[in-house]
Amino acid sequence: MNATAAMDKTLFQEKLQALVTGMGVKRLLVDNDGLKEYCRLTGHDFSAYQSRDRLPIGFLMTFIDPIVTELMVAFFVKFPGTIKGVIHSSSRIEVLKPLAISARQYQEKLELRKLEDKAGKKGNYMVVDFEVILMDEQGARVASDIHQFFLKI
Repeated sequence: MNATAAMDKTLFQEKLQALVTGMGVKRLLVDNDGLKEYCRLTGHDFSAYQSRDRLPIGFLMTFIDPIVTELMVAFFVKFPGTIKGVIHSSSRIEVLKPLAISARQYQEKLELRKLEDKAGKKGNYMVVDFEVILMDEQGARVASDIHQFFLKI
């Protein structure tokens, strides 16, 4: 990588970091009506989860999805003409503590984890890892979801 490309990567990384920082910490409220509907649509027994005070583990993706959607939209809004395409290549979830229905709220934030230059037959792209961190009311980490994107530049 030449000096110009390194500078471009550094600038791109700074802009991505500013984007992530600007998104801030989001509050996520547990919506029982939405959860009941999720359970109905997916065949889960809401009353069984409610009696154990647990969110269905599959609900985690639905619960944290808004921040990932915001990120994907921001790619094109904040980087017009720079990012020509986005491929979501993977998601790796780690649940550290059970998620309780009775929790008043959770919090989530996004962190930039990795940025790599790649070149292929179809041109240059960046491989970027973002981590969605889900925290309880006390700020303790309860789950993590690392999303990897290929950004065509």
